[in-house]
Amino acid sequence: MVTSISAEEFQRFQSQLLDLREAQITANDAKLRAEKRIKQLEEELIYTQSALTNAQTTFSDHNSLLEELKQENKLLRDKLFNTESSFQLQSSTLRAECYRSSSRQDDFCQTIIIPLQHKSIQTNNDPNCELNQIPAFLMNDIENLTNSLKQANYTHDQLKQTIEQLNNKVDTIENQLSFDVFNAQQTIKKLTQENKSLLIELNKSQEKCHELNIIESELRNQIDVIKRRSEKLNHELRRQLSRFIRNHHNGDIDTSIQQLRKNSLHSSSSSLTSSNIILGTSTSDGISNEMMNDSMMMNNKLSNVSMSKNTNFHEMPPGFFSTADFKVSKNRIYSFVFSSFFLTRKHFT
Repeated sequence: MVTSISAEEFQRFQSQLLDLREAQITANDAKLRAEKRIKQLEEELIYTQSALTNAQTTFSDHNSLLEELKQENKLLRDKLFNTESSFQLQSSTLRAECYRSSSRQDDFCQTIIIPLQHKSIQTNNDPNCELNQIPAFLMNDIENLTNSLKQANYTHDQLKQTIEQLNNKVDTIENQLSFDVFNAQQTIKKLTQENKSLLIELNKSQEKCHELNIIESELRNQIDVIKRRSEKLNHELRRQLSRFIRNHHNGDIDTSIQQLRKNSLHSSSSSLTSSNIILGTSTSDGISNEMMNDSMMMNNKLSNVSMSKNTNFHEMPPGFFSTADFKVSKNRIYSFVFSSFFLTRKHFT
């Protein structure tokens, strides 16, 4: 039998394949962009997590340093308190010793016998006579105690100054650490928000990539349907062509033309049904009108064939493809399908 696919059907199949190829390439490009964006977001997420980890480490280090400074401050305060207590004890001891020495001095002064001589009287009129009458060992004790008291006062003043300097230093360090801790908390908060936003964007990109995978699988299924439909049409056309040739050799041209008209209507309706399944945009009225138009066209062509029975057998009826044209069209369709699969495989590998 002769080939029953018309030029309009072939153009429709070719346009469908081109549309599907364009949609597949667009989906592949979108998928590649989405995967690239996902990788970029994952890198940003890793960087943000590392920065967050570093900030948390710095925060913990600052906290540990602050605790150490607090412990050191507490030890210094305890040491200062102990020093003050020791100094107060030493001062009270020195005061008691001075008081005891003064009492002994008074006792010694009272027990001294003063001669009633004029020289002694003149000596008593001297204001330094009382000091001259003090024994030498008591004067040494008094001087030693006075020097010890001065040294203790000087040490006390030095300790007060040192304690004030240490307190100022501790306050400065505490303020600096408080400022650093506040900055670290703000940085951690900012990094946490950025991490959340990156996770949300990553989830959106993954959802988009999943949708693109679904679209790609649908396009693959449609290409498989078109390929199977093309193979089926090829087989059917070869069968019709062989039947037409056999009937022509037997001389039953009217029967072959009627059979060709019937097969043409069936092929037309099948191709339209396949087109509606693939594209999903044709309506029932459009299918009916197109089937009627194709049927009328095929009837007119077959009528012209029946009127020209005496023409050469190798001349094909008007509106039909020759065998060579059909082979060229078939090879183009196959090359298009294979190139589409090759491009898809190349994008994914």
